[in-house]
Amino acid sequence: MVVKVELDLSKISPMFREELAKQISDSEVLSILAKDNDSDVRAEVAENENTLYADLHALSLDNDAMVRSKVAYSSKVSEEILARLAKDDVWCRLGVAKNPKTPSSILLKLAKDSDWNVREAVAMHSNSSEEVLAILVNDESWKIRVEVARNPNVTKAIIEKLAEDEDVHVKVVATEKLKSLKAN
Repeated sequence: MVVKVELDLSKISPMFREELAKQISDSEVLSILAKDNDSDVRAEVAENENTLYADLHALSLDNDAMVRSKVAYSSKVSEEILARLAKDDVWCRLGVAKNPKTPSSILLKLAKDSDWNVREAVAMHSNSSEEVLAILVNDESWKIRVEVARNPNVTKAIIEKLAEDEDVHVKVVATEKLKSLKAN
């Protein structure tokens, strides 16, 4: 005989519900918490690896940008959700740019983002293609050009261009990378 117990989590403090959302592995409880009135609770649900895809999808449409940004970092999120969140506020775009699942096609769009933090995350991403890195090699920020030089997918042609960069930081990193490429 199976007994189903209804949980009324509304009587529990928001801080406790947040902690519960962080640590619980029960997807049914997480589904209840995904509909919580407190955005901090919903954000913790979005970060929990045991959250069901259906709940992540619903949270990706949340009114609170912080909740949506937590979804952007999730390893369970779909390419469709990543593509939508890549057009959202800066925190969501940054989450998408840092998500290891983000494909190069989405990173290509984010390589032209207005926020340098997003572009830097794209430059550091292991899925950034030669086409993506070719855009970022001309970025106004030397920090981004340094990350392009450090990217494991960078081509010799791009490294050679960066070795001639006007910024000393970029030039040093690119020159070292060029030496390591020649040694191999």
